[in-house]
Amino acid sequence: MKKILQMLILPLLLCMAVSCEKNKEEASTLTVDKQTLTFGKSAEEKSVSITTDADAWTAIANEKWVTLTQSAQSLNIAVEKNEKLETRTATIWIMAGDMTQKVEITQSATDVILTIDPQEIVFDAQGGDRTIDVISNVHKWTADTDADWFTVQAKPYKGELVINVAAQNDMKQRKGSIIIKAGELSQQFELVQQGMAFALLPYLKFGAGEKEMQEFEYARGSTLYHNTAYPVNHVFRSFTYDIRTWISGLEYVEGMINVQKNDSEVLLGEDFERFLTDNGYRKTVGRISSYDKKVSLKTFYNENLNIQVEVTSAKAIHPFNFRILPVNTNNSPVLERLEFGFDDFSKHDNLVELIKQWESEHGGIYNEEKSSVNYYPPKIFFDVKDNPDYNERTYSFKDNSKTQLRIIGTSYFNKNYFYFFLPENPRNYLTKEIKSFMKKEGYEFLSMDSANPIGTISSYSFYNSERQLVIGILSADIGDNCVTVRLSPPQTEYYEYY
Repeated sequence: MKKILQMLILPLLLCMAVSCEKNKEEASTLTVDKQTLTFGKSAEEKSVSITTDADAWTAIANEKWVTLTQSAQSLNIAVEKNEKLETRTATIWIMAGDMTQKVEITQSATDVILTIDPQEIVFDAQGGDRTIDVISNVHKWTADTDADWFTVQAKPYKGELVINVAAQNDMKQRKGSIIIKAGELSQQFELVQQGMAFALLPYLKFGAGEKEMQEFEYARGSTLYHNTAYPVNHVFRSFTYDIRTWISGLEYVEGMINVQKNDSEVLLGEDFERFLTDNGYRKTVGRISSYDKKVSLKTFYNENLNIQVEVTSAKAIHPFNFRILPVNTNNSPVLERLEFGFDDFSKHDNLVELIKQWESEHGGIYNEEKSSVNYYPPKIFFDVKDNPDYNERTYSFKDNSKTQLRIIGTSYFNKNYFYFFLPENPRNYLTKEIKSFMKKEGYEFLSMDSANPIGTISSYSFYNSERQLVIGILSADIGDNCVTVRLSPPQTEYYEYY
């Protein structure tokens, strides 16, 4: 009986084994190498590996901001930039046969944007109201300040912040903070109010007319005291503007702007120099009184504005003067090379022979006829060959306790290299090309002088501190095409150079 049972059970077990093996072959496998993925706030892509024995597999996501791309054994997952302030999640289902796997996705929230435009908030001493933009992706934000001299008013529905700053009665600068909050985020911005100016600068813009100048002064609280008929002088509190109208009818602020001041110690003191330096002016030259050897005039120059400042003693009628030097808008001929002449001022012996030797090497021909004239101080002349721009080079000698070369004068036929003049104003002005040329040659601009405020003769000075040389460019009358360039050592008995 036992053998009979064994003979019956064995075929059954074999059948069951075959059946189990058959089920194993029919079931699909599915493996995903990552179950979770984390993305940053920006648009980004990541991949997961798919392993399956199924003939095909598919994947779907439950959020539109997720894009899926299938390949043979991987799934590419791309997310869009999260513009929301909250973290967001999505689920991806991957299916192969009767198997399913899922991948959970988390994407970070976008950063809270909270800033202002402009970033730099600066008020002058007068204070006032100003509205600035607040840039934020948060609809609700607040504003406050840690200072008691200005207030802020938040207008989040407009994206604006209104600032009101009280007037400043101190010369010292003061600073305060504006605190803007959006939820848990807090941003702090600095507000600066300048102190009362050590001095007030006039309206410095060449070509400005009477109306523009008046609007500027009225805006900063000046009061017009009086004006005259001709020349037109407008006196504002401490400034006098000269307004000139030329034949063409063009009206503009020209030449000297006179600031009335009577305190020589203030004008010639270090605080005033520091004030000009802080406002972009470079000290250039100081004139020494031949009597008491004290500085009676200081000159400053602002290269960006092309403005010269002259400060004299309080005894002068106009001790504090701004002169606007116009810049030609058209391009002038460019001077590539300029022979200034013999300039070795360390030599004091055999000067004539040294000069003749230098000139012979640089195209100069000694003019014996002109040189034989008894000039005082003595002069020697050289004609310049093979250069149509030159007229001659002239050397003057001055006895300063010992024979010493003092001045080299060079005349040019072509004035257009150097000067331009406005149709409305017959005065000559140096071209920007010549200024650039002189700077390239190592000569910094010193000052501009003229015979009178509306005169036609203008003289410009340049200084090379390394070589200890001064070059003066002097224009003649408009009808004359000649320009004189004078090269000399600094006149240290009369000037200080900086």
